[in-house]
Amino acid sequence: MNRFIVCTAFCLLASSAPAAELPDTVFIEELTWTEVRDAIKAGKTTVIFPTGGTEQNGAHMVLGKHNFIVKHAAEQIARRLGNALVAPVLAYVPEGSIDPPSGHMRYSGTISLPDDVFTKVTEYAARSFRASGFKDIVLIGDSGGNQKALQAVASSLNKQWMKSSVRVHFVSEYYNEKPFREWLQSQGEKPADIGTHAGIIDTSQLMAMNPNGIRSDKLAAGGDRNVTGATGNPARASVAYGKKGLEMKIDGAVAQIRKSIAAKGAPPSGSGFSDRRYTINAVMSPSSMFLYQSKAIGGFSGVPSRLLPERIACAISASVQLFRLLGVRLRDSETPHGPVNGAPMRVMSMPLSLYGVWQSMQWPSGPARYAPYLTLSVRGGATTFCLIGRPYARGSLM
Repeated sequence: MNRFIVCTAFCLLASSAPAAELPDTVFIEELTWTEVRDAIKAGKTTVIFPTGGTEQNGAHMVLGKHNFIVKHAAEQIARRLGNALVAPVLAYVPEGSIDPPSGHMRYSGTISLPDDVFTKVTEYAARSFRASGFKDIVLIGDSGGNQKALQAVASSLNKQWMKSSVRVHFVSEYYNEKPFREWLQSQGEKPADIGTHAGIIDTSQLMAMNPNGIRSDKLAAGGDRNVTGATGNPARASVAYGKKGLEMKIDGAVAQIRKSIAAKGAPPSGSGFSDRRYTINAVMSPSSMFLYQSKAIGGFSGVPSRLLPERIACAISASVQLFRLLGVRLRDSETPHGPVNGAPMRVMSMPLSLYGVWQSMQWPSGPARYAPYLTLSVRGGATTFCLIGRPYARGSLM
């Protein structure tokens, strides 16, 4: 008897133990696949794809400069956004031709990819993120040679995915050095000292977040770039300058990302076309059916309903016009669980008399491992609701 009591108590304690929390990291490479899955379900539907480069940076700075800086910046951007994860840094980018060597390939240690290969790698990374369930894919590049390809990939995929809820965001503000250059000049620095490669800007930023990447005894004016690989006067770099430069590029990126994501649900100007997609929560009860629609601009990732099981046994689609014809009422209200993500909700109530319509449907019996979500698709004024749920009893919602 005592042994039974002890075993029972142990089982109760085990069952009441809190679920393990996700590690305090935004880096996908530091998570397991189930942790990434759960993070996406919890609302982290934005992924940042940082591209760096392995290139020479003079005798005073390591070849991985771009990779260190962009990883640090991507982490800060993700944490400020609050709903983002960071993919592994792509360390191989176009750096010049290999045979004959040109650009940075003239210096030992540089690794280069052809433009078309870099473009394809970026494209298929984005396709992979979409397959995982991410809704917003952010492309940032710490090297000037990355920018055009990143922009081209974002433009191409957005055209292909126009009818979906997924968007690719190219963040040009991340690599916009003009504000920082102007600020340095306001501090008395000369353009010749600021330089264009491995000068004050790059050296200061790496110095601020990874001082081990700087060879202090090699800090000197760049001289002839064809000889040293650097321009400007990195000896004038400082940690204070680096912190300022990093803050400016991080702030600029965060602002552009937020603006781009907020605008993704808006139709192209003057087109009269809308392609907004929302995730909606559903609750079924014996007395009525409610469809909760988020009114947040641009849509949101949605919240799984705790009142519906994970096994889904039906999928019903009908137009708003049909709903109205059948007597569905649409009104503004709060859900029984309050607003989702702070957004007010719209409640669609279906009277009991409509259950006969649903009872005539054929309910599949196999288990479907999908979250019980609803999707609203708006296209040029034609709105479609798709209900995914499970009846209370087979063949009937009653």
